[in-house]
Amino acid sequence: VFNFADICVTVSIFITLFLFIFKYEGEDLDIIFGSHTKEGKDS
Repeated sequence: VFNFADICVTVSIFITLFLFIFKYEGEDLDIIFGSHTKEGKDS
């Protein structure tokens, strides 16, 4: 069972890590997520 505060902290950490990785390793994300990331860039 998760506390609401724990969920907020966890989500914040994942968002921060995702944005950091996306900013500096965008090409690697294309490999990991494939068409999903590319579709986002095309649109």
